[in-house]
Formats: sequence, structure tokens, C-alpha cells
Amino acid sequence: MGYDHSRIKSNARLFYKNNMGNSIVSILIFFGMAMAIGIALRIFITIVSFIFVLFMRAAAYSAAGTTAVSLMLSIVSIAAGLLMAAAEFPLIIGLFGWYRSSIYRQTTLGEILSPYKPAHLWSNIGTGVLISVFTYLWMLLFIIPGIIKSLSYSQALYIKGENPNIPASRAIELSKIMMDGHKWDIFYLNLSFIGWNILSSFTFGILGIVYVFPYYYAARAFAYEEIKADAAARGVIDIREINPNFYSGEVYPQ
Repeated sequence: MGYDHSRIKSNARLFYKNNMGNSIVSILIFFGMAMAIGIALRIFITIVSFIFVLFMRAAAYSAAGTTAVSLMLSIVSIAAGLLMAAAEFPLIIGLFGWYRSSIYRQTTLGEILSPYKPAHLWSNIGTGVLISVFTYLWMLLFIIPGIIKSLSYSQALYIKGENPNIPASRAIELSKIMMDGHKWDIFYLNLSFIGWNILSSFTFGILGIVYVFPYYYAARAFAYEEIKADAAARGVIDIREINPNFYSGEVYPQ
């Protein structure tokens, strides 16, 4: 079949047309949950910061105490930021998984939150953390290698969504294998939505919620399926490792 940019975007538009309501709600769930996680962690930061300030004031009024308070508040803020990013990884996996699954069958919106199930929660968080750490380390070298590596890792969360039991390191490794020869394809696909995102900014994000984001995530899901199918056709992956139920009748829409 091969990767086809035009077919992917055409399929994504058709997907949106046939799943408009649920697509919009999926984005609202995603941003609503992300906002709730952010608010919860900000409350946590405020409470912990207040406790630290009271503790240090009770200890002594001194330059050393002030420095200690500032240091602890900085540590708490950084830790909370990392925790917020980590807490959102299962949400991202859920959103990716919903779009991918909906290509083949009617999928309930509740599936977006399924990666938070205790059985797979820490593995999902670990996958996101590993991707972030690896990408950051490459970014420390130069921006371009960092971008290239982020593209290499870009399918790992889709793989985790499709097979929650696969180890984080293996999901990343499979993504790197699948993306060999397809980095430019995903980069170009992302680039093709810049105009839409700029236009969305003029509507205060409303256009993004009701059209651009659902269209984009649908396109990414179709791209994932084509990249996976191409890697399987080349014999570099076994689809059954990613999808143990591959022979259950799923047929990619042409």
C-alpha cells in the first residue's frame, strides 16, 4: 500500500465528517482533563509552599532560612511541573488510542481514560517519561538531532495505546524501527497543519476544538496505521507484537 499523504488527509476528513460529534467531545475531554490535572497540581503546589513558608518562619528569620525556603519552593515547583507532564501521558495515549480504534469500530469516549487503569498506569507514564528524557538529552546536543529523535519516538504512544502490555522500552524501539524512512512524512504532515493552527488562533482556539484538532489527530492515526502496515510489509516488525488481535478482522480502510 505504501505511505500516501493525500490519502491520509482525505481519510482524516472523511473520518471527521462521519464522527464529528464524538471527535469534538474527545478534544473537550482531553483539554478538560488536562486542565483538571493542572489545577489539582497548582493547588498542591500552593498548599505545600504555604507549609514550607510557615515551617521556615517558625524555625527562624534569617538569610539562610529565606534561601532554604526559596530553594524548596523551586524544587516543589519543578517536581510539580514534571508530575503534571507525567500525569498527562496516559491521557495522550488515550486520545491517540481512541482515534486509532475509531478507524475500525465504534469506540466509546470512555476509552480515552482507559490508560489510567491501575494495571497499565505506571507503564504508560514510564513510556512518556522515557520519550521526554531521551528527546531532552538529544536536544542538549543540537536542536535538529532532537527533532529527528522526537520523530523517531513519535509512534511509541500509539503502540502503547494499541498494546498496553508492551514494555515502554520496546514500544520506543518499535517506533524507531517503524519510523525508519518515514520521519520526513510525519514532519511534513505536522507542517501541513501550521496554517490551520494559525487560523485557529484568530478564533481563540474555537476552530481548533471543533475542526483542526480532531482533523489533525485523525490524520496522525491514519498515518500511524500506514507506517505500521509499511513496516510489516517490509518485514521489519511483526504486527502481532503490537496488536495480538491482528487476525480478528481489522481491515485498514483504503
